[in-house]
Amino acid sequence: MKHYRYCSHGIIINSEIEIAEYQAADDQRFQPDVHIKLGDVAKTGIANPKWQRHLTQVNIEHVWMDVPGVARFLITKGIKITVDPYPGADNADLCAFLVGSCMGAILHQRDFLVLHASAVVFQDKLIAICGQSGAGKSTTASTFAQRGAQIFTDDILVIDSHGQAWPGAPNLRLWKSSLDALGKDVSDYQQIRRKLPKFSIPVTKPWPQSGSRSVDAVVILERHEFVEHIDCISEPIAGIQKFRELEEQIFRRDAIFAMGHNKKHMIHSAAFVKNIPMLRLKRPTSKFSGNEVTQSILDWVLPLQENLETVN
Repeated sequence: MKHYRYCSHGIIINSEIEIAEYQAADDQRFQPDVHIKLGDVAKTGIANPKWQRHLTQVNIEHVWMDVPGVARFLITKGIKITVDPYPGADNADLCAFLVGSCMGAILHQRDFLVLHASAVVFQDKLIAICGQSGAGKSTTASTFAQRGAQIFTDDILVIDSHGQAWPGAPNLRLWKSSLDALGKDVSDYQQIRRKLPKFSIPVTKPWPQSGSRSVDAVVILERHEFVEHIDCISEPIAGIQKFRELEEQIFRRDAIFAMGHNKKHMIHSAAFVKNIPMLRLKRPTSKFSGNEVTQSILDWVLPLQENLETVN
């Protein structure tokens, strides 16, 4: 069976499934950290789950997921993902869950801090753009790219125990409505899932997969209904509230306690957020606001270094 070798989120992946969104890892000097294999996964779940939700179960060593029509997945000890596809499953559907929920789970098992965030590097500043699904993270990252920024990651941002962020797949995931607003033709891009109007957009200036770096600023992006003449509202976040806000942005946070990682996670999260500037940015839902959001972020981020240099 053919094997594919990828690098993403600071780890080397050996996979029996081709994953178009990941970047090939040509350097053979390093052994794989994670193996993705085809195999049987129990239909009924795992023994002694500590946390479970509809079609998902978690204990200290395993995360089990059943996605009807796609596959059952078993994520084990931070080193292996076993995939048991349903008959006729589409490869794009398999990959959507592998690079999303499965990768998020295995990164949690490996004790990374995993944020639901996109991130860009603009004028040598790494800006994390956090937010719930539909907040506009990927669209904002795309607007940054139009201004010359490098895409660092989309949807999942991982931070290691030393506070260093690692880049993700060199693609943006945009809804059809966002592509329409950006003036792009959806027929030019690969659909992420058959029944989902969301598309994978390759980026022209991705950050090198081997290059970790520290985060310079965190933006919490939210959607709000405003009166017609208001574009965006910026609210700096300080003190203990930064920690509370960051916890709301953790990718699949509910599973961490069941993995037995809660104490370590809290220490990691508190250390990461302690000295990082954070902003809540409320953007209107009534219209496409990518340029306004991007400019609001820059109006806040760019003076930060100037203020630091003035103090020093």
